Amino acid sequence: SQLLRSLIDQGLFCARPGGDEFVIVYENKTDDEVKAIAEQLRQDVMALSLTRQDGQLCPTITISQGICSAIPTDRKRLWDYFYTADQALYRAKDANR
Repeated sequence: SQLLRSLIDQGLFCARPGGDEFVIVYENKTDDEVKAIAEQLRQDVMALSLTRQDGQLCPTITISQGICSAIPTDRKRLWDYFYTADQALYRAKDANR
């Protein structure tokens, strides 16, 4: 949650629609800026050192990310963008990325 708070501090919108998935809206960012932020988030998650309640160190935590880069139009609903990003997420998971 601290990593997502740092994204909010950078002016991004973050939400948890449910389960272990999160939505990050990169408004007014170029594709290169989005990729850089997403890569930094990936590295920051992998660098986490978390311990369980019993004191044991958790194994390395990884994330998969699906990104949809598009400019909203009148014909597209917000759900269309979420669906496209969700499909990209599952492609990344299937490729072990």
